Amino acid sequence: MRRRTALLFTCLFTGILTAAALFLAGDPTPAQSQSILVGAAVSLQPALTEIDALFKAAHPDIQIEYNFANSGFIQQQVEQGAPVDVVFLAAASFMNSLEEQNLLVAGSRRDLLSNRMALIVPADSDATIEDFAGLTADEIQILSIGDLQAMPAGRYAEEILTEVGVFEELRPKMVFASTVREILTAVEQGNADAGILFTSDAQLSDQVRVVATADPLTPIVYPAALVRDTPAARAYLEFLTTEEAEAVFLEYGFIRL
Repeated sequence: MRRRTALLFTCLFTGILTAAALFLAGDPTPAQSQSILVGAAVSLQPALTEIDALFKAAHPDIQIEYNFANSGFIQQQVEQGAPVDVVFLAAASFMNSLEEQNLLVAGSRRDLLSNRMALIVPADSDATIEDFAGLTADEIQILSIGDLQAMPAGRYAEEILTEVGVFEELRPKMVFASTVREILTAVEQGNADAGILFTSDAQLSDQVRVVATADPLTPIVYPAALVRDTPAARAYLEFLTTEEAEAVFLEYGFIRL
């Protein structure tokens, strides 16, 4: 009996010492458990992939998961209660909608970047068009653009084509994509004679040629904001505004606001 009591006392004493040591040293477990989900526009994926490595070097205790999709889909996810912590979209209108519904952390919104729209054709194309109005030419049979409802790139393309007076005439040629990556792939593979997407996406491939660039009537703005207010989410959002992150965005063809 005395032996059992002594053994129990030794175990308890050892446990107390261990707990005290962890308290004094700082238990890393809570920090390691920090994880956030970022919902971001597909056009941001290459830049954010590189920025993610920089962020993790500065914040090794925070794990980031990404959901890259068109901005309209991300908006719907937030509206339906998906566990998104940070949103980074490709148009102010989608963020405005979330803000109006009080689905964002008040005061957390940051309008970070801008972009331009590019008209692309396959690199080996014999197409002679020189501008957006030239898309009416017979040599352009299929035009890949973004979904007009869910994709900012689609809405911007519509504005540009409407401004030059060819949108309705081009409707029979249009094939609608759900992401800018689909537009790029369609033109790369020759499944579309031309495509309209962000200039930052056009520069990712040497299999396409930029024919022209333009700015839509609605300014292109990439806003980011918190959906859930946590230290990890705030740290990530703030990192997006640093000089390190800015340098990456500029490298990938985005324009600083």
